[in-house]
Amino acid sequence: KEEAKTQQYLDERFLTTPSVAVSQTVKEVTRMGKVAQQNVLLSMDSILNKSTSSIGTIEENENIIDEMESNITQYLIKIADEPLSKEENKVVSGLFHVITDIERIGDHATNLAEITSYIVQEEIEFSDLAKHELTVITDAVKEIMDLAIKAYENQDIELAKKIQPCEDIIDLLKETLRIRHIDRLAQQK
Repeated sequence: KEEAKTQQYLDERFLTTPSVAVSQTVKEVTRMGKVAQQNVLLSMDSILNKSTSSIGTIEENENIIDEMESNITQYLIKIADEPLSKEENKVVSGLFHVITDIERIGDHATNLAEITSYIVQEEIEFSDLAKHELTVITDAVKEIMDLAIKAYENQDIELAKKIQPCEDIIDLLKETLRIRHIDRLAQQK
């Protein structure tokens, strides 16, 4: 049933107890994050393996992510209409930002799937070095996504503090790999 895929923890009956509704929303947002994570991993693996076999799943997951964003947003609006403590209000506000970010991650995964289709269609070959570099950045992205979801799911501040340094490393790695790629392209001419 499609509803089960797009909504698991949200229930109108929880709205009478905002603290419970907020807690349930955090669970649903975590679930949404895991769907987006699956899509990113599928997309990156598709590029590495030059395979379009997961594109249908990626598109289905993207539809689920979009529906979850809509459901969670509607639910959060209803929570916001209830009397909330200062802390609950802060969490609800943050949840709006988190679901927007997760939806954007889902969009990036879809873009990667489109790149895979192009790579396969144009029969683009990667050098062994390029494959290695793609694997390195894929592993780094997998690690930071795992870290972010675990930190969010467990509301673990100490774990969350490890995310920014990982992001800094990924940004540096991305720039380094981009420069190396440009150098390889220039040397082929």
